[in-house]
Amino acid sequence: MTIYDSISRWLQRIIVENQLIPPNIQNRIDLESLPEFITPGEQNTALFSNPNDSSFPVIGGQTRHVITRTWYIKRTFFQFQNRLDTEAFTESLRKAIKTQALRGNYPQDGRQWRGIGVEGGIWPYQRAQDNSIADYQVTLRLEFIE
Repeated sequence: MTIYDSISRWLQRIIVENQLIPPNIQNRIDLESLPEFITPGEQNTALFSNPNDSSFPVIGGQTRHVITRTWYIKRTFFQFQNRLDTEAFTESLRKAIKTQALRGNYPQDGRQWRGIGVEGGIWPYQRAQDNSIADYQVTLRLEFIE
């Protein structure tokens, strides 16, 4: 299973288990493509690779990987209440990811996971010209041994 598959499934599970979005809203995590925003209330997301991944040899021929993935989440931005809702969503998301990591609930993909967390802030990376929607950026730090 690829990193993308592992992380996207893990994030989907966190979103569903913590009821971070209503069940009728589509949540599709795409890869290397800015998320689409088809209808109001629909939240689409995408994971992007970053060039600053690191690998270190460890005992027994294994390798410790420290990689970063950028997760973009498209949300409604127009009204103040939308931005407050997004702030609550991102705070809950950050807490849910931290809780899963503290409990050792990592993807079950054969890797020895050492940590997954949000690195830095979650912020509106890009906005539409009319300020109706925004892409929020979440930087994920992933550490595992293969």
